[in-house]
Amino acid sequence: MRAHRILLFSLILLAAVYAVLLFVAPVAAPIGALLTASGLVLVSTRYAWRPKFLALFEVGRLSAD
Repeated sequence: MRAHRILLFSLILLAAVYAVLLFVAPVAAPIGALLTASGLVLVSTRYAWRPKFLALFEVGRLSAD
């Protein structure tokens, strides 16, 4: 539960930074938000997609033999 609170606090802090950034550089805020969201998805699902990602290399190695 503590990790969820830290994540929520981080997201609130990021939202505040992006709100300020939206006034300073209107193009940079959506790009930063998109990169952050994709990074959070990759980090939160790393254990789910890692075996599938490694399996791609196994298939490539088996077909090369």
